[in-house]
Formats: sequence, C-alpha cells, structure tokens
Amino acid sequence: MTGILDEEVVSTPAPLEPTLSAQVSEGGSMIRLSGQLLAAAAFVSKRRELINRLFSIPDVGRAKIDRRLGAVTLWFLKGGFQRSELLEALAAAMRLAEPASHSFPNQHLLSRREFRDEFEVHRAGSKLTLWQISRERPNTLRLFHALLANDKVKAAIMDAALSLVGVTAALSRRSNAVVISCQPGLLSVWALLDVIESALAHALPLTKRKKPGLEIKPALIRTNLALAPIADYIFPPLGLANAILVVGLSGSHVAPAARRLAQGKAGLDLLYSCIALCTLSTFTFLPSALMYWLLAFWPQWTKKVRQEGELNFLARLRRRPRQVLVEHAGKEGEVKVHELKPGDIVILKEGDTAPADGVVITGEAKIQESLFTGSPQPAKKTEGSEVYATTLVTEGRVHFRVGANQPRAERLLELYTTAFARPKIDSQATRMAELLVAPILLLGLAALGRGGIHMTKAVIRPDYFSGPAMAEDFGDLGMILQAAEAGIVILDPNVLVPIFKADYWVFDDTVPWCFTRASEQLLHSTDHNHDREIVYLSQRGSQQIVGRDEGVKFSRLDSGGSTAAKKTFIAKRQAYGESVVYFGDCERESAVAAAADVAVLVADKHHRVNVQEPVVFLSPDLAKFASLHSLSQKRNLQVKSAFAMATIPNAVAIAAAVILNAPALVSVGMTTLGAATCYYQASRLLRKAAG
Repeated sequence: MTGILDEEVVSTPAPLEPTLSAQVSEGGSMIRLSGQLLAAAAFVSKRRELINRLFSIPDVGRAKIDRRLGAVTLWFLKGGFQRSELLEALAAAMRLAEPASHSFPNQHLLSRREFRDEFEVHRAGSKLTLWQISRERPNTLRLFHALLANDKVKAAIMDAALSLVGVTAALSRRSNAVVISCQPGLLSVWALLDVIESALAHALPLTKRKKPGLEIKPALIRTNLALAPIADYIFPPLGLANAILVVGLSGSHVAPAARRLAQGKAGLDLLYSCIALCTLSTFTFLPSALMYWLLAFWPQWTKKVRQEGELNFLARLRRRPRQVLVEHAGKEGEVKVHELKPGDIVILKEGDTAPADGVVITGEAKIQESLFTGSPQPAKKTEGSEVYATTLVTEGRVHFRVGANQPRAERLLELYTTAFARPKIDSQATRMAELLVAPILLLGLAALGRGGIHMTKAVIRPDYFSGPAMAEDFGDLGMILQAAEAGIVILDPNVLVPIFKADYWVFDDTVPWCFTRASEQLLHSTDHNHDREIVYLSQRGSQQIVGRDEGVKFSRLDSGGSTAAKKTFIAKRQAYGESVVYFGDCERESAVAAAADVAVLVADKHHRVNVQEPVVFLSPDLAKFASLHSLSQKRNLQVKSAFAMATIPNAVAIAAAVILNAPALVSVGMTTLGAATCYYQASRLLRKAAG
C-alpha cells in the first residue's frame, strides 16, 4: 500500500533525541525523514556516524541525504513494510551506542564540495559506495558518480572499466554518467565496482583545479557570444565591446594571411580576416559571434568523440582477467593475475582471455588474435604455438607456460598510444577548403556592388573547413582501427599517399615473405596504371628467388642484397627524382630505411616493433598491401564526400544571399547544417569501423 504519515513523532533516547517528521510511501519500500536532528547529523564531521546508523538496518539499500533541507530518504531492498515496522527499525538504529562501521571505499570524498549539501550512498554487498550502478538492459550498465563531471576522471574510469574481461565498450553519457556495454554472464558488478573505486582513488589528483592562467581565447569567444545579441537588438552602444573582442579574436589571422599573400596564395587566414573586417564595417556581431563559437565547438566535440573511440580500442590491448586458473604440482587452482610469474602454467578454456604471453605445452585450441596477426579467423594453437596476452579462446583448452618477455600487447599499446598522440601536420581538409578561398572572395567582391557590405558578409560567411576536418579526423581514426584488424599499425596516415604514389617499391629477404601465385595480382592491384616498379633485392641469386617464388613477376630480381647495394640502388633512383618505399626489417636495415623516402617496418613474431617508422606490418603478408590501399581510398573518399556535403548548404546560403538578399544569419544556419551533417555521417562511419 501507499501510505503517508504526516508529522509522525518518533521519540528516540540519547544520543539522538529530537523529533523527526516521517513520510512512508511506495508500498512501504521508501521512507523520507526530516528534521533539525538530521540537518545537524548530516554535517561533514558527523555524517559518517549517520550513515553507519542508517545502514545498520539490513534492508536499507540506498540513502539520500540532503543537509540543507535536513532530510534523509531511504529506499529498502524489498517493499511491503508496515509503517510501524519501519519506524521501529529506525528507532533501534538511532539507539545504537556504537553502530557497526561498514567498509566504505573513498569515504573521504564525503568532505568534498561536490557532496557537501546532497549525496547518495548505496549498499553494494557488504560495502557502501557513492557509485550508482543500474542495469539498463541485460548487456548494459549505467554508472553514475558526481565526480564523472570531470573529463579526466571520466576517462580514467572508462579506461579502468574497459580493462575488465566482459566489458566491450564504454560510452560517455551526460556530464556525470558512463554507459558500459558487457557480455552477459562474463562481468561481475562487484568486480567492476572494485576496479572503478580503485581507479577513482588514483584519478582524484586530476580533479584539482589548475590555478595558472585563464584560457583567454575561449573566454573571449563566450563573452563575444553573450554580448552580441544585446548589442545587435537591445543596446547598440555595447557593440563597441564586441568590436574590441572581434579585433582580439581575429588578430591572430592577420600576420599569417599577409605571409600567404606575399607568396601569392589565399588561405583561410585571409578569409577569416576579411570576415572580421566585414563584421566591423556592418557593426552587427551575432552571426560572427556564432561562427567564432562554432569554429571552437566543432574541434572540441570531435576531440571528445575521437578520444572515446581511442579509449575503447586501446582497452582491447589492456584487457586482462582478474583471476586465472593455474596448474602447480599437478593441482589446479586460481590466482590473481598480478601474482603470475614467468614459468607458471596457465590453463585456458573456451571464453577465457589470455593473461600473458607464453607458449602452449599441451592441448589444442582456437584463439582470436587479429590485432597481432591480421588474420580474421581464430588461429589454431597446439604444442609449441605462441599465445598473446589479451587474446580470446574461442574453442578448445590448452596449458601454456608464461613467458618472461614484455607482452606483445604492451608493445602494440605503446605504438597505438604514440599514433593517437601524434599531431596532424598536413590536412587534406585544409587544402580543399583553401582552394575555395579565392573564388569566395571574388564572389564577395561582386556582391559588394550588388547589395553592399551586408551581402558581401553573408556571401563569405559560410564555413568550408569544419565539416571536412571532422570527416578527416574520424576517417583517420577509423582507418587506423580497421587497419589494426588487418595486422597493420598506422602511426602516420599522411604517408599513405606517398606510399601509393611512389615510383619504386623495394622488398628484400630480411623477413620471410610468403609469396604465392596471387602475390603479383595483390601487388599490382594497388597500382591501376601499372607504372610502378616492384623490385626484390636479395643476397641469393635470381634463379633461387624465381625458383622459390614461381609465378611472381617482379620488375627486377637483384642478387645485390647487401646494405650498401640497397642504399646505392635507392640513391640512383632518387637522383632521377623518383621516390622509393622500402619494405623490410627496418631495425636490421636501419641505414636502408633512412635512405628511402618512406620505410615500412615488416615484423614477424620474433621482431620487436618500434615507433620509428610510420607504418608497421605485423606479419610479412602481401595481402596487407591490398587492405592498406583499400582503407586509404575509403578515407580519401570520405573526406571528399564530406567536402561536397558541406559545400551544398554553403552554395545554397550564397545563392540566398545574392538572389534573396538573405542576412548573414541564414548563412550561419546553412553552414552549421552542413557541418552537423558531416559530423553525423563521419561519426556513424567511425562507430561502424570501431565495431
């Protein structure tokens, strides 16, 4: 039943005697208490005792405490309690001389400002927590915590959660929530709670506010946007402040624009400078203020989405089981993963994740290891086969001996972390947008004679850069993720164009290439004009090469395979202005790799991959060339498609400005529509690439 007890007086002896008002509802599963007693007990110095008293009632599952209102709301694990039963249980809890203290990880957070006035405590088995974990669907958990409002803390929590076996994705939702996707039956909520409590404790230093310097440009952009509508529609004299802000925001574009003009080129800096000049001339600031804000917003939002995708991918290389089954002296038993030592015998069965690198000693199994080899199918593992940490057993059972070397997953993690952190030097989106600067400025000049400065402002206002830039950023990440599944590590996407436009591809026998009759077709499928020369340099005779690799037609088979001979070969081609790409063991042939225009490190299972080269093949498989070429083509097509997608609304905006004399706000609305469409399309493709 749903009953309400108004002004029910509960007398409790010392130490807590004042009266309480109690309201019971939700069929006896919830009670709300209020009074001066609770306001005093909820102060930081006393609230731990209050929490202990409340949770000394076994059926209390959640407590919400509001210090300002002097109120406590309790939810019980089951309903159906009578009013008298609840009040009796509360009275007994208040009478306790020393209530039992429950385990409460991170309880010191109760003194932080985020929990000063209002907070919730949840029962989690035998522990208490400030985390709220709810199951939205059978395979989805929602995590809520006040400190998730801090982006760095949220990233640390997502990273920790993704390290658990059974967690497949972590997505940011609202400012203080994270949604975890998991495999049913493989994830324990209690294990998840332990991990995120520990991660939160380590992430707390990240919540400290930085005292140095206010970020000036974001502050100027926000101030400009706040003042612009007032200056345009309510109090025009305020426009003087906007004019000063526009000068401050556009000042950084003047010098680069002048340098480009001196070179006879019109760049985006020139366009932005002209827009600022039109804004000052018309003394209307809202369109410009909106665009300044949008030009700052899109990169920030893109960065946030990209970081989330990177985090989910990197977690695959960090994922470890919390406990593993080991064999010792003929007996099986479980140990924690951090207790494993080189030489331990680990037992893996279907559904298990390998905790370390090692070698199979008995048994047979199939293991999914596409990130390490590029093979989409699970690899068969028998005695003597290598097992890599983080790989998943899909079938069978094996015993493997833990190795002493650094796990290959950690080496790949270093590579991808470097790739994701590498700044972008050359932007295809920037080049494409700058091609339109001169025509747009000429159109603006023509509009000046037709409709004055206001029409010119509307014509040159659209944004041709943000949409393609988002598509390029997401496209690069999607390409890196898809290449990873093919066993290719792309550290610098910018080198793909030089690779596929090179005049020479040079191979050697520093790695054991697996050539077949299909090899020639695979190689030449990446060169539609068939004008690239593919050369194989070996220390063995040409007849031996042809004999071993029957059916492969290289442009040249050369027995001059010494390091000096390879360098001479490359130097001669470069002397004629031809570009050369070297494929091989770049550690063993570092001098050759340095001499080539681009070097691709080809590693086999015995090689330690490094971060010196822009592209790494994790196995000497020629099929990777076709995969890499296909991914590069898709990425370029995505950027060009986004450019067209952004240009169409901008063209409509220009036509509206010239024909209908539409104001600059219409241009802002249309260009924002184009950028938003590019974002939606690019983010959808990124999610598809991330699986």
